[in-house]
Amino acid sequence: MKNSPALTYLESLKKYGIILGLEKIKIVLNEFDNPHEKFPSILVGGTNGKGSVCAMIAEALKNHNFKTGLYTSPHLINLEERIRINNKCISTSQFEELITKVSQKINNLLNRGKINVPLTYFEILTVCAFLFFAYQKVDIAVLEVGLGGRLDATNVVNPLLTIITNISKDHQNYLGKTITEIAQEKAGIIKEKTPVICGCKRGIAYKIIKDKAKKKKAPFFPVFNNLENLKIKKKNFQYQVELKTNKSFYSFKPSLLGFHQIENSIVALYALEILDKIWKPLNKRKIIEAIENVSWPGRLEIIDENPKIILDGAHNIEGVKALKKFLMENNLPSYILIFAIMRDKEIKKISQLIFPQAKKIFLTKFPYYRAAEPKNIFKISSTYKEKIVIEENPEKALKKAKNLAKKNDVILITGSLFLIGEIKKVLNFR
Repeated sequence: MKNSPALTYLESLKKYGIILGLEKIKIVLNEFDNPHEKFPSILVGGTNGKGSVCAMIAEALKNHNFKTGLYTSPHLINLEERIRINNKCISTSQFEELITKVSQKINNLLNRGKINVPLTYFEILTVCAFLFFAYQKVDIAVLEVGLGGRLDATNVVNPLLTIITNISKDHQNYLGKTITEIAQEKAGIIKEKTPVICGCKRGIAYKIIKDKAKKKKAPFFPVFNNLENLKIKKKNFQYQVELKTNKSFYSFKPSLLGFHQIENSIVALYALEILDKIWKPLNKRKIIEAIENVSWPGRLEIIDENPKIILDGAHNIEGVKALKKFLMENNLPSYILIFAIMRDKEIKKISQLIFPQAKKIFLTKFPYYRAAEPKNIFKISSTYKEKIVIEENPEKALKKAKNLAKKNDVILITGSLFLIGEIKKVLNFR
């Protein structure tokens, strides 16, 4: 969608930043006869893992020959990645046509005084996704919450079930400084009498979700309350998992790497079991095939060459802890690091987790208005200044890291999915 009028219009909306709220998007959707009500959906929120859970569920439903929509964010390389049906991205022409149609409707509403500011970048993409899924008559859509939950644009749907993967500190500028405040925002996706899959372990966030479910008379399914029947064995980078639920016995090897993906796969399994009860019959073998074969690039993705490159979009404390756990478990205690991050993240705490083990650190940036300047990251993490190199161009940072790498070295690239996208462009088109 490079240099198209539709993309130019979208890019112009970034100046409005993030504006949480449902009033405007409801008005626009109503003008299109509420496309989000034309198909059943699953709404997935949480702090980490929600994209992976969405991908697993969508893959399982595709395996059953259901026409399955998938809406996620952010994208890695192309904007079209955000809207898919049966893992096939919306075409550029279809996307441009929808953006144009939505922008015209918004301008009309502005002229009529029905809304006083345009929709945000994310809201327009969400409207486009709903329109595309409705026009294409999907059997079901899996929707990833963008930010928070209560006031996120996706929260206009009335889903078959909601999922909250886990809750930790992230986006505090928008969601609140404490876990309590963040959990209250995330719990805002819980609907009246609609099943809730809870991937939080016991604690304040768990209690808030459970209490909100009770208030909404929503059946509450805590995934990690009773896992005595879980067995895990590790071999190389992968895990062999055995799990007995009330319904069935599962044995599988998650295709997505890292211990946290075991937890994500269990959340997806429980969600699919509930879906089997309340929607359509599902086949255990096809569910296992999905978990063993799903692809979700940029999340502990290994480019197996010399030097080995590990790409991971860890962008908050919990994500970086999961990344570190993976590195230690797989005897990768040191690495050459390429790092870039959003300026509103907990940069100091994240650098303290990931910088000490690095042999060399290349600070870079990606083309996004919230990207942290490398010189500012340097100031925050000056303890490690002896091994830091500032290289603002990600492609040059990768080239320098490769030139520095010796045999059996690992290049770790992390801090943001936006950085991963920039690096993947380089790797894909070299």
